Amino acid sequence: MKGLFTGINGLIWLVGIGTLLAGVIGISNIMLVIVKERTKEMGIRRAIGATPSIIIRQIIAESVFSDHYGRLFGIGSRSWFGRTY
Repeated sequence: MKGLFTGINGLIWLVGIGTLLAGVIGISNIMLVIVKERTKEMGIRRAIGATPSIIIRQIIAESVFSDHYGRLFGIGSRSWFGRTY
């Protein structure tokens, strides 16, 4: 019986690590698309005096903002659709 629970525990860890890895890849892909789409805007900002650190902070702030509201939407929809009647 102990071997069964050890196997289930290992499977849960494997699924959890896979989920986190998929999330990291997804967020990295979104950030890459944001940078690719806004290269021209970043060039203009550099031309008028923005430093690379300011541009990087803007990209990270936008990612955190979208991630935060995505999480809130996910939690809210889970609470809404997860009700038992």
